[in-house]
Amino acid sequence: MTPWSPADGVDVKLVAGRYEGRVSKTETQSPLLILWVQMEKGARWT
Repeated sequence: MTPWSPADGVDVKLVAGRYEGRVSKTETQSPLLILWVQMEKGARWT
């Protein structure tokens, strides 16, 4: 699976159903990132 890497440098990918990636402190609070993760994980990531 290819990593999700937007221009802001966030590197996010799903491996074996687990959330793994590098997120900067400012992007940790990013609504888009949170929404994307929630959609990918199906609300199982709490």
